[in-house]
Amino acid sequence: MTTTMFEYLKKIFKSFFYPLKKKNLHAVYEDDILEFLESTGLKETLEAGKEKCFICNEPVTLESFQAIIKQEGGFVFVCNKKDCISSINE
Repeated sequence: MTTTMFEYLKKIFKSFFYPLKKKNLHAVYEDDILEFLESTGLKETLEAGKEKCFICNEPVTLESFQAIIKQEGGFVFVCNKKDCISSINE
């Protein structure tokens, strides 16, 4: 992905999730993440490779996910690639 395309996607991501800055942050502790994933049915989809990173669109697995973000109607995943992590931390 070119830097220009990455910057473009970063801007879209920021504008799309801007309202999250004004809401309470809900978090799941690392020790509880598998229980959370099982309770939401997301563990099976991650194990099956059906989820994609919201930033780079690459498959996300239990081993490669970094973040789960709640959206209206469901969740999106962010993988553990440096560029993807950076884009959600800015």
